[in-house]
Amino acid sequence: MRSNNVRFDRLGDGYTLDNLLAVLSGQKEHTSRKKTAPQAAPPKVNLLVDIQDKLKAGKGAGYARWAKVFNLKQMAQTLNYAKTRDTYVAYRKAGYSKKFRQEHEEDHYAFPSIISFRHCKKRFAALENT
Repeated sequence: MRSNNVRFDRLGDGYTLDNLLAVLSGQKEHTSRKKTAPQAAPPKVNLLVDIQDKLKAGKGAGYARWAKVFNLKQMAQTLNYAKTRDTYVAYRKAGYSKKFRQEHEEDHYAFPSIISFRHCKKRFAALENT
C-alpha cells in the first residue's frame, strides 16, 4: 500500500479529475498507459577467442598459445555436446531409466555421454545466463 499521496498533475493526460469521474461513472472507458520496456539484446555467446584480433590489440605470443589451447578445449566441449545429445535425449525419453543406463554402461561411447551431456548442458546454460 502506498503511504504517500500522488498528485493528479503528475499522472499525465487522462488522469484529470473530470476524466477519472467519467471513467468511474461509466461514461468513458479507461485506457491504461502502456510502457514499452526496452528489450535487452540477448548476450552473444562467443565460445572461441579471436586470436588474430587479440594479437593486433597487443597481446603476446604467450596469450596466443593460451588462446589456441582454450579454443581447442571449447571445440572439444562443443563436439562432445553434439555427439552425446542424441544418447541423452533417448535416456531422457526413457524416463532416466536405470535399465536404459545399465544397457548402455558397457557401451564406452554412450554411457559416458549420459554423464558428460548433463555436465555440458549445465556449462552451456551457465554461459547463456552470463
